[in-house]
Amino acid sequence: MIALPGERYLGVTDPNRRWVGRWRSGGFFPVLLGLLLIGLAVAIAAWPLARWLSRRVERLERSMTAFGAGDLSVRTEVRGRDEIGMLAASFNRSADQIERLVQAQKSLLANASHELRSPLARIRMAGALLRERGDPTDPLHDELSRSVAELDALVDEILLASRLEAEQGGLT
Repeated sequence: MIALPGERYLGVTDPNRRWVGRWRSGGFFPVLLGLLLIGLAVAIAAWPLARWLSRRVERLERSMTAFGAGDLSVRTEVRGRDEIGMLAASFNRSADQIERLVQAQKSLLANASHELRSPLARIRMAGALLRERGDPTDPLHDELSRSVAELDALVDEILLASRLEAEQGGLT
């Protein structure tokens, strides 16, 4: 130590005496080795936690893939109250609602096609009566017959699609 004017001091060291000397003598090697071992221990301890979390995400992903492929009955297991658990619960709620909406649509489609049969039959009957009572060569009779036939074909297609969906149980 060297005293300077104004109550100041100047310190001078020889770098070869302290830190470099310890490095050369192996003083830092145990510290580095210790840090490396601690890092390895943390990685080994964290692996099961990371694997547990990734399994939950993979399970949710499989459920979503199956749902997207048309299996509307698939749900995922909800475990925990963390973000992944909340996401799984949200997926299940959404899947429930979508399944209900699709079932309601299928039911409406099947019922509507059956309900259209009666008015079509009445229109067909009225057209036949008009043809008998009026001018059979009137082009409106033919137009009415063609329109009724088109509607009848559409109702047949709706009924067929409804039956096929019911047999397959899938999403169309």
